[in-house]
Amino acid sequence: MLPLIALLGGLITFYIINAMIAGLRYARPARIRISFANPGDRDLAYEAVQISSSDGAKLAGWYIPSQNRAAVILLHGYSGNRLGVMFHAETLAQNGFGVLLFDLRAHGDSGGTGTFARGESMIADLAAALAFVQHRPDVDGQRIGVMGVSVGGTMALQGAARLKGLAAAASDGAGPAAYADLEPPQNVSSRLFAPINRLFFHMANRAAPSKPLPPNKSIVAQIAPRPVLFIAAGRGGEAHLSRQYYAAAHEPKELWEIGDAPHAGGWHKHPDTYARTLVDFFQRHLLA
Repeated sequence: MLPLIALLGGLITFYIINAMIAGLRYARPARIRISFANPGDRDLAYEAVQISSSDGAKLAGWYIPSQNRAAVILLHGYSGNRLGVMFHAETLAQNGFGVLLFDLRAHGDSGGTGTFARGESMIADLAAALAFVQHRPDVDGQRIGVMGVSVGGTMALQGAARLKGLAAAASDGAGPAAYADLEPPQNVSSRLFAPINRLFFHMANRAAPSKPLPPNKSIVAQIAPRPVLFIAAGRGGEAHLSRQYYAAAHEPKELWEIGDAPHAGGWHKHPDTYARTLVDFFQRHLLA
């Protein structure tokens, strides 16, 4: 019995330490620099831009001018860079939309090392990006949307709830913004890991100087009466979270589940359908 207790104690200690380390490292994602590609490779005219957030962090990006007076801000996932939304950018640009895609803070070529968090800095960065697009002469300031994947999806939902200048929002694979977004423990194993998950969020919030975000499911209703599109891949946690967010949101809202795709990978699994869905959503709500 004592060896079993010792083994269990060791495993619990291992998971606790790993949760603490992962939480502390969250503010410093591995950087993947932009070194080998740009929109010009796809015959898209673009400008290299730098946007200053409210705390002085410099956000590096590309802007593809609008041909139809509307524009969409694209937000990539954790530990990636703006190349992660290049498919989305090309799809929208080929249909006349202006596109701003930039490296999130502490990612790619952007500044803000050690300050990434699921926190208020996300809202500040998106607000700076929105202001940049609003001042573009090729864009009608009432026709600006946002699209994010993975943690960028959370950023899109949180930003759309707060920034009324965003006329439409799409989110692909948004994870939890806070511990309260996670499903309550349903069995012994999930009850065992619940404190560890809570510890991760606590340490991640402490690692960066940014006020934590509220749960996604508590704020998505604030997006209305502007439209929101939820996209979910797989049949597990991602789909469950997206259904929760969809249920909490008010009309107009849409949910598209892609059961055979990996996390935020619907664009790769079903590129034609994904492109049509994305373009149709923003055409209906930014060009009408």
